[in-house]
Amino acid sequence: MTLLSRYLMRYLFTGFAAAAGLLLPLFSTFNLINELDDVSPGGYHWTQAMLVVLMTLPRCLIDLGPFIALLGGIVGLGLLSKSSELTAIRSSGFSVFRIAMVALCAGVIWAVSLGAIDEWVASPLQQRALQMRNVSMAAGNGIDMTGNVLWARRD
Repeated sequence: MTLLSRYLMRYLFTGFAAAAGLLLPLFSTFNLINELDDVSPGGYHWTQAMLVVLMTLPRCLIDLGPFIALLGGIVGLGLLSKSSELTAIRSSGFSVFRIAMVALCAGVIWAVSLGAIDEWVASPLQQRALQMRNVSMAAGNGIDMTGNVLWARRD
């Protein structure tokens, strides 16, 4: 791998990090809002909801991986193009095909790392988070009987 290939990869991974830094907090906020709908005074607390959202953050990263790769590649190559570095790289003898192959290699590395994160981090954390959520919500069902209950009276 040449020096220019590593330079391009560094910018691509910087773009991946920027896109992840933009999308993950946004979607985590949406997940937290959805979790706060299930908060009850007797069982499922807001601290547990925050913990569930944090524990499912790697799964959110896996789900958003293709969008992060797309936006990150555009941002990384756009930064190089903005400062005319991509033109200098092209004039130094790098073809469009070689630049595309470097971007493809960065995408493959991204996909393999997401696969590893999915296998060893995201799946166990998501299982633990859902188990904790279900246990606390089940404990709250016996205590808090004021919400979502229909009372009917005969005669």
